[in-house]
Parts: sequence; structure tokens; C-alpha cells
Amino acid sequence: MPLWRVLDLMPNNVSFTLALAAVKEQYQKRIKTIQDVMDGIDTLEYPETTLSESSSCHYQMYMQLGAIDSSVRSTAVKELEREWASPQGISTIKPPPLNSTLFLYSPNCRLTLSVEKADGMKREKFYAKAVNYAGMAGTLAFIQVFLLVRQMEYTPTPSSVSKVSYWTIAIQVFIDSYLCMLHLTTGVLVDFLFIPFVAASFFSFVLVAIFGMRYMLVIWRIQRPERRGRRNQAAAAAAPAATPASDSNSSNSNGDSGNGAGTAENIRPTDTMPGGLPLPVTAARPTVTDDSDNPRADMQALYGRFYWMLIISLVTLYKIAVSSERVQNLMISVCALCLFSFWIPQIVRNVTRGSKRGLDLRFVLGMSITRLVLPIYFYACPNNLMGHEPTLWIWGLVLWVALQVCVLLLQDWLGPRFFVPKKYLPPVYDYHPILPTTDEESGNTGHGSRAPQHDCAICLLPIDTAPQGPARLSSVVGSLGRLNYMLTPCGHLFHTECLERWMRIKLECPHCRAYLPFI
Repeated sequence: MPLWRVLDLMPNNVSFTLALAAVKEQYQKRIKTIQDVMDGIDTLEYPETTLSESSSCHYQMYMQLGAIDSSVRSTAVKELEREWASPQGISTIKPPPLNSTLFLYSPNCRLTLSVEKADGMKREKFYAKAVNYAGMAGTLAFIQVFLLVRQMEYTPTPSSVSKVSYWTIAIQVFIDSYLCMLHLTTGVLVDFLFIPFVAASFFSFVLVAIFGMRYMLVIWRIQRPERRGRRNQAAAAAAPAATPASDSNSSNSNGDSGNGAGTAENIRPTDTMPGGLPLPVTAARPTVTDDSDNPRADMQALYGRFYWMLIISLVTLYKIAVSSERVQNLMISVCALCLFSFWIPQIVRNVTRGSKRGLDLRFVLGMSITRLVLPIYFYACPNNLMGHEPTLWIWGLVLWVALQVCVLLLQDWLGPRFFVPKKYLPPVYDYHPILPTTDEESGNTGHGSRAPQHDCAICLLPIDTAPQGPARLSSVVGSLGRLNYMLTPCGHLFHTECLERWMRIKLECPHCRAYLPFI
């Protein structure tokens, strides 16, 4: 067996540190011996075992179990031993703690390792603890499946799904994928843990493959018009930069640039609303069609990206696992902080869209609690399955998740932008602007005190865009009259009640299928 394999036999960190120091010292002696041989200072005593790469050390191990406390009667110990050998279900004393003193000696490698009073555990007790852990992990996964189903029922319409952050669900699916593969790998490598760990892995697989990925696909497809709208807005914002040059060239070619009047007339200023949004117009717009509306292509793109990111992250985790202890602790802390920030994307989406109550309260609280159970078990419980020493940093992770939950709850109660200063808030589209007196869409022109008439494309009834008679003299009543209609960014007019009902189902214009900003 190679010398460095001894490190895998160490039961705790203290013995591992001592063994590592001894192994380093032994390798340094070998390197010095080989260097002396190469320099002609010394000769090898065992050249066939020292220089060969396939050399191995032979060990002799001596182990003694710790003595039982003298206060325990010998008859009680014999009864316990008989019960262990042939269980009869009788009541015996509590098994004394197992500890052993180990002495490991290699004659040919001249290496000695010793461990005093190392804690141990019977295989039966370890198996019972592993079964309890697998049952806990499976129960948590089942509860998470139930919570995710309730969240899917909480968002039955496209309008409600558009409030949910795609990355909030995606990060949680990543966590479940890691747990699924971790439990499955442990069950395959450890024979007597196969059944309980594969059962726990099955519930995580159901949570990921059946419900999590399906919900991600629904969110991805419904929010696609929103992503397309942002791209169109970015393209429209970049387009006016080229307009002045083209207009100037055309005016020069027509010979109107002598006094500069031609250029000034051809360049039309861009009128904007407060916040940088363009003023709405009632002109008809071309119908927007989406050629990429292919469910199969969406599914392939979503699953492909997800599994590629999963594979890359697993390779990264493997590189971290074989690195030094300091790098492991640092990277584990960073990964835990990133993975358990799964509510941050939802908070950001609430702020940018000005929406709230996108997630069910039971989903937020239940997912936060169930996802913290396993980290608390491994990093706060002293008798955990892996024997990991408790650390206080785990409570910082708990406080971080609790802070995210508190912000989500306050967004539902106080408003999604309660903590953001007004000057940093993104612009919000006004669905109730003051309409011009001319209607470019219908060609009618308002005369006198009579406002132009429009027909709502949803209910096919006329829309009165301004109050009549004395109501026109009052600015307050006039402002309230604007609430009777809603004008979309694409320039189509509807009754307020009709469009609000429509937007609960679809965030697309009934006329041209253009994306509608959230109210």
C-alpha cells in the first residue's frame, strides 16, 4: 500500500494532522536519501524498495478497546454481549462508549503511527443513524414537492407566473440536483446503505425532474415576451443614434443644407415621459409575431443549459474536494452563500417590476426551513452522520436566509420598493396618459368640447376618453376620468376593466401581441 494511503485510515482531524506530519517527514527523508545517492555521498540500503514507484509499506496493526467503567457489573456486560450475539428483546444496560488505542507499525518503511482513545461506533448503530438520516432527507424532499405543487397552484395564470423569478426556482433545483446525486453516489459506493439512500435520492429526483424542471419551463416560456420586449427597447434606444447622420446626408443631397434648416426639419426630437419612457401614441402598429414559439426547442434549450451548468459545477466541486483544506473551507463557504441566496433574485424582480405576492407565503417559509435542516444537521449537530465538528458559521447562514425571508414579507406588506430611494427606482409605464385631441388610429378629430370616440377591442363598446360638461372644469374629476381607459405602449386603447382582466391571463396586447409592462 502506498505510504500516503495511511491518511485515509485516520478517524479524526487530530490523528490526520499527526499522520500527515509523519508522512511528510518520511518523504523528505526519502528525497534527501535519493539526492545523496545521486550526488555520490551515500548508497541505498534497499534500492529495490526505495527507488521503485511500485514500492509498498507493510504494516502491523495493534488495537485495544478501551476498558469499561469499573462501576458496571460484569454480569450486566455479559448479558449485553449475549443480547448482541443472539437478540432476544430483553432489557440490558446501555452500551458503553466505544474507544480504542491504535498502534500502526511498518518495519520496511520504518514508520510508526499511534492513536489514543479514538471514538468509534458499532456498524449496527451507524447503519441505524444512516437510515434515520435517509428518512429525514426523504421526508424533507417530499415536503418540498408538496410546497412546490402549492406554489404552482398559487400561480395558475401567465400574469401570476410572470411575477416569479426564474433564477429563484433554478437555484433551488440546483440544490436538489446536488442532493440527488450525492445520495445516489453514497448508496452505490456503500453497499449496506444502498436502499435507504437510493430512496432519499428518488424523492429528490422527483422534485427536480418532474416538478422543478416543469415549473422552470413554464416560467421560461411565459416570460419570453418580456425578454423580447427588453431586447426591442434596447434596439430602439440604439436606433436614434444613427438617425441624425442619415437625415443630414439626405438633406445635403437635396441641397437644403445651406442654412441648416433642412437638417433641423428632418431631425424630429424624441418626446419622452418622466422616467425616460416614450410618450404613447394611438397609431396602429404592425402585428408582432414570434417565430421561435416552439415548445420542443424551448425544452431542449432549457434542459441543455441546465445540465451543462450542472456538469461544470460538479467538476468544479470535485477540483475543490481534492484541493487543500484552506481552499476547501473557503470555496464551501462561497458556494453555500451563493446557493442559499435563492430568494435574492425574487427580491430583485419584485423591485424592478413593482410587483408583489408572486410567491405563496407557505412556499417561502416552508422552503426556507426545509432547506436549512440538512446544513444545520451536518454543521451544528455534534453526532451527525459524517462526524463533522460543529461550527458557528452555520448560524450566520441561517440569519442570511431569515433576512431574505423578512425582506420578501415586508415587500408584500409595505410595497415591493419600500427600501429603494425614489431616485434609483426604474421607470414605470403610465397606462392612463392624457390623450391628444387627434386620433391617428381612427382618423377622427375632436372638435370643441367633444373628445374622439374609440372602440375597445375586447368588449367592442365605445370608450369615452374625457368627461363631458362641468366635469371638464375640474382637474380632479378630469384625472379620475383618465382612469376609465388604458393605453398600451403599442398604442392601442381599451377599457380599464377589460384590459386589467385580460392582463390577469396574458401580458400581451390583444391587438398585436406586443409585451405589456406589469401594472
